[in-house]
Amino acid sequence: GGVMEGNGQKFVDSYMVPFYESFAKAVRSEIPNAILFLDPNCDFEDHNNMRCPKFHGDTEGYAWAPHWYDFVLLIAKEFRSWGTISKRFPPHPVFGSRNVVKEWAKQVEWVED
Repeated sequence: GGVMEGNGQKFVDSYMVPFYESFAKAVRSEIPNAILFLDPNCDFEDHNNMRCPKFHGDTEGYAWAPHWYDFVLLIAKEFRSWGTISKRFPPHPVFGSRNVVKEWAKQVEWVED
């Protein structure tokens, strides 16, 4: 795990959940049956933090929808089959198309967990 391991979830539970709940209250004051799709905050210290937060009350009408982006593709805005950056701590470069595909599979697996 990373240097900040665990702190990302504390941030989500302490700050993002109240934000989600406040946002839901505002939206549902106009659209009472709205389903809100929530995703993890962007956390560069604990970038594998995809766990669903702990809500304080009823979770009906929420959908936890984490998603995944390859860092290199996101930054370069161009597909590069020959290299990427591992999200495992410490982040490190991964080279070779077979290794890149294996790394992506591991990263997508984290989203599924």
